[in-house]
Amino acid sequence: MKTLERNRIDQLVRELETDAYRRAVALASEPAEAERILLKAFAGMATSLGSTPQTVELKERLHGRIRQLGSRGRGSLVQSDDRVAQAVVVSASLHTRIVDLLEEEQAVEPVGRRRAVLLTLGGVVLAGALAAFIWVRADALAAAQPTIADVNPPSGAKEVPLRGDFKIAFGRHPVGTPTLRLEPADGVLESPRWEGSTLVVAYSGLRLATRYQVVLGADYRSRFKDTGHLVKRWSFSAEGYPVLVKFAPTDGQAVVTRTGAMTIDFNHRPAVEPQVHIVPADASLLPGQWIGSTWTVGYAGLKPLTSYQVTAVVDYGVSAANIRRQWAFTTEPGAPPDGMPVIWYSAVSPYGGAASEARLVAIDWTGTMVGTVYQTPAVLQSPDGTILANRDGMYFDRTGATLRAASTTVYYTSALADDNRSLCEIRPSGSSVGEQWVFIGRPGGLARRVAQAGVIGGRSSIAILACSPVNDRVVLGDLGMTGLTSVRVIAISSGRVLYQRAYPAQSTSVISSHDGKYLAEQATNYDGQGQPVVGVTLIRRTVDGQVVGQVGKQRVLRFSWDDMRVVTGPFFAGTGEDLALIEWQTGKTLWRQATSSGANSGGGVFAMAQPSGPKIAIALGTHAGSGDVDQLWLVDAQGHATQVINEVFYPAINSPF
Repeated sequence: MKTLERNRIDQLVRELETDAYRRAVALASEPAEAERILLKAFAGMATSLGSTPQTVELKERLHGRIRQLGSRGRGSLVQSDDRVAQAVVVSASLHTRIVDLLEEEQAVEPVGRRRAVLLTLGGVVLAGALAAFIWVRADALAAAQPTIADVNPPSGAKEVPLRGDFKIAFGRHPVGTPTLRLEPADGVLESPRWEGSTLVVAYSGLRLATRYQVVLGADYRSRFKDTGHLVKRWSFSAEGYPVLVKFAPTDGQAVVTRTGAMTIDFNHRPAVEPQVHIVPADASLLPGQWIGSTWTVGYAGLKPLTSYQVTAVVDYGVSAANIRRQWAFTTEPGAPPDGMPVIWYSAVSPYGGAASEARLVAIDWTGTMVGTVYQTPAVLQSPDGTILANRDGMYFDRTGATLRAASTTVYYTSALADDNRSLCEIRPSGSSVGEQWVFIGRPGGLARRVAQAGVIGGRSSIAILACSPVNDRVVLGDLGMTGLTSVRVIAISSGRVLYQRAYPAQSTSVISSHDGKYLAEQATNYDGQGQPVVGVTLIRRTVDGQVVGQVGKQRVLRFSWDDMRVVTGPFFAGTGEDLALIEWQTGKTLWRQATSSGANSGGGVFAMAQPSGPKIAIALGTHAGSGDVDQLWLVDAQGHATQVINEVFYPAINSPF
C-alpha cells in the first residue's frame, strides 16, 4: 500500500473537506454529529487515499461514504437541495483532526499490521535461536554432570561401624575434589582423598543407633565453561548398641578347666569394657582384654568340682541398652583318687623351651578323665601314675606337690620303680670321677646304694632298662658307640649280678619287661650298600638266658604287665610294618593298626602296661615325620581296642613300662 506524506494529506483534505462537511451538515441534526460523520467518512478513505490519483473519484467515494453514514442514523431521509447548498466553514481544529486521523490510519492499516507481523516473526526467530543456544549449552552442561556408580555404605545400610571410610565411586569425574558432610554433623570427617576413580573419606565418632544423611557436593564444568553443582544425598543407620552373642564357658558346662580364660563375644565391640564377677570369689581374675569383638578374662585358682556363677555387666548409660547376663558352670576334678591307676598326658609339649605350668590330665584305664593337676608337663610317670617327673629331673605327686626339686640328673639315667614308690638312679659315688653306682630310694628321700654300675667314659654310658623292687632286680644296659654292648641284671637287695650278657659289635637294641624277667633283643646289620638289615627279634629269659620266643623283624616297644604280650612296630621308617599287639609265645596277632610311612619312627610311638592289669596303652602318631602322637588306644588281652584320644597330646608314658 502506498502512503502519503502529511503535506499531501493536508492538501487533499482541503480540496475535499468543505463540500464533504456541507453534505454531512445537511444529513446531521447538529454540528457535532456532522463532524462525527465527516471523520468516519475520511477514516474509511484512508486505505485508498494514496492509491486513487483522481480527486473527483476521491470526492465521489467520500460523498458516498457520508450518505451511507448519514442514512444509518436517519433511515431513508433524502437531502434537500437547500441544505446541501448552504454555506459551511471547516474549522482549523476539525481540519487538523481529519489530517491526523488519515495519517494515523495509513500507518496501521494495512502497512502497520504487516510491520507487526514482520516484527512478530522476527521475534519468534530470535527467540528460537536463543532457545536453541540455551538448549545446546544446557545439554553440554548436563553431559558434563558427574555420575556416581556406587556408594559405600549404600543407601539404607544398617549396622554401619562407628568408624570407617565413606567410598563414592564416580563414573564421570567432577571438577576438583567434592565435599562431604553428615547430618547430624556430630561425626569427624577426614580430608577426602582419591583412590583411582573412588573418593575416600575416613570418618569416626558416629553415635550408636543414630540415623545419618550423607550430603555430597561436587562441581562440574561444560565445554562452554558453564559450571554446575551436583548434590547427592543418601542415608544409613549407625550400628546399634552391641549385644552379647555368646560366652564361654557356656551355661551349664561341666568339666571346665580350673585355669584358663572366660570369653564374651559381642556382635561388634562395645565402647565400654564389660565388668565380670564370679561367685564364689575364690578365683584370680586377670584384667580383661579385647581380641576383636571378644572380651577375654583370664582366670586361675578355681576349686575342683565346684559350681561357679558368672555375671557380666555392660553399662552404656542407657537403661534400654545395658546388658546384664548370668550363667553358671562346674569345674573339672582335681587330683585323681589315691590308689587309682591312671595315665597322664598334657596338650603342651614338655620339650618346648622353658618349663611352664601346664594342665596335666589323668584318665583311668577305661579312658575316663578322673583328675587334673597344673604343673610343668611330665615326661615320665610311675606305672600307676602316683609319681611324675619332668624333663629337668623334678619329681611331684598326683596332687602336684613337689617330691624332689629339679636337679642336674638327667631323667634317662633314672627310672621309676614298679612298686610306684621307689626311684632307681645311676650316679657317681666315691672319689672316682667315672665310677657310677646304682641307688634306690624315694624321690626326695634318702637313697640306698645297691651296687656299682660301672665306669663310664666319653663314649659310653649306662641306662636303666627296668627297676623292679617287686621282683628284687634292676636291669642295666651298657651303651657303646654302636648301641647296647651288654646287659646286666642285679639283685636290689644284695647287689649281686643275677644275669649278664654281652652283645657283638653290630647295633643291638634291648627292651626289658617291667620285672626284668624277659628281654626283647634285636640286632641290626648293614649290607654292602650301607642299608640296615634287621634280624629277627628274640625273646630271652633272664633266669637262665634261654631264647624262649621270637616276633619277626619288628622292634618290641613294650611288654604287658604279665609279660605274655608285646607291642611291636616298624624298626625303621618306611618299612610298611603295622603296629601290633602279639602274643609272643604263640605268635598270634591280637590287634593291628596301620601306620603311615614314617609316622611311627623317631619316637612317634609309646606304650605302657596297665599295672597288675591286662591292658596296654598305645600312643601313636599319624603324621609322618612330626614325632607327635595324636591317638591313644587301650587294648586288652583279647585284642579289643578303644580309642580314647584323637588329637595331638603328650603322654607321660616315656618309661620302661
